[in-house]
Amino acid sequence: MELLWFYIAIVLAISDIVHGQLTWNIFLEAVFHFIILSLVFLNIEIGFLAALIHLTIDLTHSIFIRNMSTIEHRAMHFVIESLFFIIIFGF
Repeated sequence: MELLWFYIAIVLAISDIVHGQLTWNIFLEAVFHFIILSLVFLNIEIGFLAALIHLTIDLTHSIFIRNMSTIEHRAMHFVIESLFFIIIFGF
């Protein structure tokens, strides 16, 4: 199995931490992740998919799950994003 999915999930997690230090806005956050991951991997498709899955998780989290610690939030993102990219790039 290739490790591209793992590298994408790691870069997305780092991008999320960096974005969290700068500002927080769900929709601008997706744009931020799109730009960062597109540049890091030189692939617009990866940037788009990363932004899309991250936005989906954030919207779902904001609506349905209200009390979650920072570590739980980061872990949830990492697990779901990893599974998403394993399905796409892992086989």
